[in-house]
Amino acid sequence: ADNYNPEANTDDESCEYGPLGTLSFHNFDYINGTVEVHLNCEYDVSNFEFSIDGLDVSSFSGGSSQDAGFDIELIENTLIGESTSDSNIPSDSGLLAVLSFNSHDSQICFSESWITTYIGIEYEAVLGDCIVPGCLDELGCNYNPSATDSDGNCSYPFCDGTCDSGAYVDDCGVCAGENIDMDCEGVCFGAAVLDCLEDCNGIAILDECGECEGDNYFDDNGQLPDGSCDCSGSTFDCAGVCAGETAFDECGVCGGSDVDCCPGDLNDDDTLNVLDVVALVDVLLTFEWPIYDLYCSDFNNDGILNILDLIIMVESTLERVSRYSPFDATNAKVVIENGSVRVDANGYVAGVQITLVHEDKFSLILTNEAMLAEYRTVGNRTNIVIVGLESESLFSTNNNFEIEQIILGNLSGEIYVELPVNTHLGQAYPNPFNPTTTINFQLDKSSKVVIDVYNLNGVNVATIADGEYAAGRHSVSWNASSHSSGVYLVRMNSGSYRITQKIMLLK
Repeated sequence: ADNYNPEANTDDESCEYGPLGTLSFHNFDYINGTVEVHLNCEYDVSNFEFSIDGLDVSSFSGGSSQDAGFDIELIENTLIGESTSDSNIPSDSGLLAVLSFNSHDSQICFSESWITTYIGIEYEAVLGDCIVPGCLDELGCNYNPSATDSDGNCSYPFCDGTCDSGAYVDDCGVCAGENIDMDCEGVCFGAAVLDCLEDCNGIAILDECGECEGDNYFDDNGQLPDGSCDCSGSTFDCAGVCAGETAFDECGVCGGSDVDCCPGDLNDDDTLNVLDVVALVDVLLTFEWPIYDLYCSDFNNDGILNILDLIIMVESTLERVSRYSPFDATNAKVVIENGSVRVDANGYVAGVQITLVHEDKFSLILTNEAMLAEYRTVGNRTNIVIVGLESESLFSTNNNFEIEQIILGNLSGEIYVELPVNTHLGQAYPNPFNPTTTINFQLDKSSKVVIDVYNLNGVNVATIADGEYAAGRHSVSWNASSHSSGVYLVRMNSGSYRITQKIMLLK
């Protein structure tokens, strides 16, 4: 006893004892709602009683208390055990009982205890540390710096890097894309489109009167045949005015009158031909031109010379009259894979103008599937002009580069362009999976990439990527056949880019 008196000769039952054992929590399972309570005492135990705050205990089972045949009673969150025979709980036996619980608070603690040894010594056990369940991963949206135990419920940013948007990667691998990049055949970034009859890849088009597969088209004077289009008994002119008299001028411009400077007549020879096309390409590659040339070559009257003007010039040179195609692209995506650059669009792309920034000694190979493809490098910048594109491919290079500016267009105007994200980890697919899942990632330049897989205890169970990867898209797979079912975390590190996503193995 702590107050032992060697001079005493009579037991007055006032002996006081310090803690002779410990109570502690082990192996919290927040998904199944169980926790182990361990009792380690220097002496065999004949009775115990302890209470827990912050845990809604529903039942108990197993452990040394059950093995010893104790009579056990659960009163709210207090567990009372008493030996009903000569059998006691052995000293330092560890697992006392497994508790099942319905819910828990933000902190779980032993509040009090009372232990009786087989020789009748009563004492209060040393109570283990309180448990603060929560997310331990600093990358989690609900990371709790005060948490001491992982509850397995970390939530991670959506594909756009936010915690509350709900954005997901669509079937085309685009974050928050909502499958708008899927064509009518269900092909991501495909070129199939609906015609005016709603037929996928059909050939029906609207005539000048807006009639599907109609026969009403402008003649060389910008007039429609009599009786075309129900317009108060008259026809529309080239400006779309009912019974109007506006016609195409000598330069093929509806309502135009300045024959001294036909649009596109860059060399001022009063003729629009291939020489003007060559001159404008040179202008776009060097970005140098006098002001009068700008006025003559600015086809779309936006005050800027770029690929959009060249597209109209080429079309006018070949066809004399610019045409609108119902298959023109409205949006596109630039894809970089292993140094090759291509454009995925939902229709026809007539021309591309690109400015690249790079280191010295830069070289590239332009596509040969275009009517015209030229580039010019000055210092650490390269300008590219491509017209009449006949494939998705733009160029390839073994050097690092960044796209400073890009313009895609057709006769319908400028096309919305989505550039590759700097670095991106795609969603694992399939997820849930058994036993193999594939993970895509994308880089804007050559980088070292490490992709690890962790279990919810923070143990690294696999490394599925560790090395240098070129700019572009890549895929890695994880075969988890040797691992148990459950939730795992995939973590990617590449330079300053770090992101984690959750995957689930179901066997």
